[in-house]
Amino acid sequence: MRVIRTDLPQPTWNQGFARKAHQSLYPQFWKGLVAAWCPGLGPTGGTLREIVGLEPHHGTLTNFSSGSDWLPQQGRYTLDYSSTDYVDAESVYSGILDGDMTYSAWVRVDSVASDRYISHIGTAAANEDYLVFFLESTTSGILTVLGRVGAVGSAAATYPTALTVGTWYLATYVRFKNGAGTPSVIVYLNGDPGTEVTDGEFGAILGSTAEVNLIGAFRTGVATFDGAIDDVLIHNRALTEQEIRLLYKIGRGGIFYERQYVVARSFIRPLVLPPASTSIFKDYVIRGVQG
Repeated sequence: MRVIRTDLPQPTWNQGFARKAHQSLYPQFWKGLVAAWCPGLGPTGGTLREIVGLEPHHGTLTNFSSGSDWLPQQGRYTLDYSSTDYVDAESVYSGILDGDMTYSAWVRVDSVASDRYISHIGTAAANEDYLVFFLESTTSGILTVLGRVGAVGSAAATYPTALTVGTWYLATYVRFKNGAGTPSVIVYLNGDPGTEVTDGEFGAILGSTAEVNLIGAFRTGVATFDGAIDDVLIHNRALTEQEIRLLYKIGRGGIFYERQYVVARSFIRPLVLPPASTSIFKDYVIRGVQG
């Protein structure tokens, strides 16, 4: 039987927040982590502070209210996206995302009346190189990654089940560059993979200073997200299916929990990856009772 604890300490910018891999309850997720933004840690004024990176790439809150758009929820904060709100997180790191990469974010959609973009990495001009992640309105909110290289053609990879309004999900995609071969993309929802799609249009070389890195919008700030986005992580490696499922299992804010802070106050041990031959995960062990 799973033991539910409602009093687990939540990390904030002031306490319980891991700033380095060795401080984290889940250091394995810091390997290859080149950028991360976590509004759930609390308000940071008119910027969304970057947690991990080779250099600071704080996101500019565009059209948000620095007060009313930070909403307390279940012991954490939620940055509320609506209307024209989005985050300009600046260009990602040149040369870092040329190969395999993983993009993940916790999302809660409030409406899919039109396409709702989770992210845009690439050039801002039309018909250029990019990878974009969005909920497609014509399919009632199916997760879609659209890749484009140059002015002609594009390719899409999807997860087949639409998201339910008002529910939190872990949305993830993995881009495999496949060396000199043809690149491919897999879209995951809550750790469950969709069908891998192989197409040269997923091969955009990302990370030049001429590109944009938007959270919650497409290209120049259009098709903005309606809902909430938390724990945006960019890895310069392909997370395994097991890792993505564990990332879902540990929940929002999981990788930023400071080991010493959480264990000292909650008597818990972290989740662990199962052997490759099984799909069973150990849950938290709390006060000697395993879930």
